[in-house]
Amino acid sequence: MSHIELRGVRVHNLKGIDLRLPLGKLIAITGVSGAGKSSLAFDTLVAEGRRRYIETFAPSARQFLERIERPDADALENLPPAIAFRAEATFDQRATLGTITETDDLLRMLFARLGRALCPRCETPLIARTPDDICRELQTLLDGTKFIVAFPSAKSDDAIANWRQLGFVRTIELPESKSEFLIVVDRLVAGRTDAARVLESVEQAYSHGDGRCVVLDESDGQDARTLEWEGRNWRLASHSRRLICGACDVEFPPLEPDLFNFESSLGACARCSGLGRIKGSAALLDCPDCSGSRLSAVGRSVRLLGRTTIARLRELRLLELTEFLDELITAVEPTERTLVANVLSELSVRLRTLLDLGLGHLSLSRSPRNLSRGERQRARLAGVLAMRLDNALYVLDEPSGGLHPLDAERVLAAIRRLQEAGNTVIVVEHSQLFVESADEVIELGPGAGREGGRIVSQRTPTTFPLPLGEGDRRPGEGPHSLDSPMHVEPLSERKPLERSTRAINSDQPFGPRPLSEGEGTKQRRTPGGISLEGVTLHNLNRLDVTFPLHQLCVVTGVSGSGKSSLIEHTLFPALCQRFGIACDVDPIGKFTALSGAEQIDEVVFLDSSPIRRSARANAATMLHLLGEIRCLFAQTTEAKVKNLSARQFSFNASEGGRCPRCRGLGAVEIDMQFLANLTVVCPECQGTRFQRDILDAKLRGLSIAEVLNLSADEAFSFFRGQPQLQRRLKSLKDVGLGYLPLGQSASTLSRGECQRLKLATLLASRSRKRTLFLMDEPCIGLHARDIAVLLECFRRLIEVGHSLIAIEHRPEFIRAADWVIELGPGAGDAGGKIVATGSLLGERQL
Repeated sequence: MSHIELRGVRVHNLKGIDLRLPLGKLIAITGVSGAGKSSLAFDTLVAEGRRRYIETFAPSARQFLERIERPDADALENLPPAIAFRAEATFDQRATLGTITETDDLLRMLFARLGRALCPRCETPLIARTPDDICRELQTLLDGTKFIVAFPSAKSDDAIANWRQLGFVRTIELPESKSEFLIVVDRLVAGRTDAARVLESVEQAYSHGDGRCVVLDESDGQDARTLEWEGRNWRLASHSRRLICGACDVEFPPLEPDLFNFESSLGACARCSGLGRIKGSAALLDCPDCSGSRLSAVGRSVRLLGRTTIARLRELRLLELTEFLDELITAVEPTERTLVANVLSELSVRLRTLLDLGLGHLSLSRSPRNLSRGERQRARLAGVLAMRLDNALYVLDEPSGGLHPLDAERVLAAIRRLQEAGNTVIVVEHSQLFVESADEVIELGPGAGREGGRIVSQRTPTTFPLPLGEGDRRPGEGPHSLDSPMHVEPLSERKPLERSTRAINSDQPFGPRPLSEGEGTKQRRTPGGISLEGVTLHNLNRLDVTFPLHQLCVVTGVSGSGKSSLIEHTLFPALCQRFGIACDVDPIGKFTALSGAEQIDEVVFLDSSPIRRSARANAATMLHLLGEIRCLFAQTTEAKVKNLSARQFSFNASEGGRCPRCRGLGAVEIDMQFLANLTVVCPECQGTRFQRDILDAKLRGLSIAEVLNLSADEAFSFFRGQPQLQRRLKSLKDVGLGYLPLGQSASTLSRGECQRLKLATLLASRSRKRTLFLMDEPCIGLHARDIAVLLECFRRLIEVGHSLIAIEHRPEFIRAADWVIELGPGAGDAGGKIVATGSLLGERQL
């Protein structure tokens, strides 16, 4: 079959849909937030693909794997093995770019096989020799040269007797040692002895000498280490399977990958436990033992090409690391090159993938926590793209998230190569670039939540016009024409911008201006804004910048240009310090001056990270709706008759009316013993969370479980006459979450929904403080129609005196901004400068 067949899919809000998806194609699934895109892509296709793959394992192997239930569907046919890429990811404090892309694993293998160790104390070369190494060296002796293979042994009468019983009758005294002597294994002649006999003798010496072997060959007496035996001078050469420094009399562990692994007890620095940093009196400091490299002394002493440590390679930019590998390939011996051929090939592929995705400015040592969202997204995606599988199903969740359009084109090209290798690739996307480039587009909708879950259309992009957010494309417009929202050329390439019609106040307008020549890193201070001077962090070097207040200010630029370093890691901590607010951001950028903060009362940073609360957290609890709802239910006739208080209508309180079986979660976990635990709907409360007598209390004909199942839009109408509840519910509607059920667990929300729910929580608080909202990509995961709703919400915030600064790449959003600051011109060392500032209102007002 040439298609994946789906019939009667009813997962979550999907309404029994039927689909035929072509194999070997790039397919885009789009639609408004909450339309059912993830339910189709991940909870149906990926879940069933993984379930079938696991079913092929033997029962003894399946017991160690996660159990996956079959999706609710009539038929799912011709489904390949599925590989998923979800945008959400968490990283521990030890994670680096090298570990999340598995590049570091290959680098460690390379050092274990080709590395040359030095004694950490005296820097004497430490060489572990195999029997083959010794035999190859003996083959270089001149024909006719006599040599002896021996091994050292403790000197005692008992030892001599024991060795003689084993057939070793000849011994050699060592003048410099009173505790050891040599036991002769064999006496041979170079060029006249069979190579197999030489190898056998060396292996015997290693076996009886506890990994040590001594070779003596005829010498003219001029060598540094010689001895006289049987009337001749012999040159001594000591060898060992282990790394031993004769000068320091210290043995070191053999070279193996874990020796270079800061997550292993063998390779991690003992003082900092592989973290590279220790706690100082006021801040974290580089560990004085490992200088921040995280490795033990032995791991730090191993070198490639006699000069470069693994710590140094981890600090190189990926472009420089690629150049070093090219040099290494030409410099090593052919036999060594053969030994690591597979490692070098795989390492080159992974580095090339990272470079193709525009990450050449990063180093393997960078923590993913310190990367921008776009860099993190591409780094994780690189691991997926480097798998080099075929006939597989790849499902990617918004691969364009966090990417500037220029970066998105690189990602699209890499994904296209993945599809052309014989795989089926499905992307859940809103980016017009990806949608227009797909072989087939499936749009779900027409609305969100209960209003979604249907197939709106399934066509190729060339057969129907695609939505542009604020109006259709005019006749004759190309997909990337200058007037298309997809096309946002760098501000630095625009003509000088006209003055904005908006002003911060009537006395001090904040207008755009063209950059003067040679002014790459400065922006003139303008009254009516917040100014930072001398910002230094990562690629930001003494940057001066001013942000207007009471406007929507967008900071944009290619991924890695310094946006997150400026906003999240410098401006936000600086304002937190100014207002005495705790801030757990790390690292924190330095600056020389902050001015204009007196014009605001507080600062709030909003991103799309998952909401870290209990499994019971939902919109009703976060917006403090549940307390009032419980009071209303306590006032009903049924509640008064049964003497039920408001506390009885809580699924959080242990002494309340929650279901005792599931403890208010609505689901229970069953211990499957040798199989993975299984989560099922609670059989006692049927997922309602409450006891039966609590559900008997009705408010306008609905129980509390039925009320919590209402969407925000439905609840707004239901709670007519309750202005406090309606005000809070309106905040959900204002941010485009009107479709969200009040009781839906926050742990099931998408990234975009998490960010908007956080915003709705702040809107519901009705704070009278002048607030500066800092937002990291508020359009993440949003359809163009959702963006329009969000922009309207932002406008209302500005009208009541708040200010917004957003990091964003979506063209629709940038064109609606009052002020734009573009960082660049490139990423990494090529970025960190203000390329241009200004307003787009003079060109086009959305």
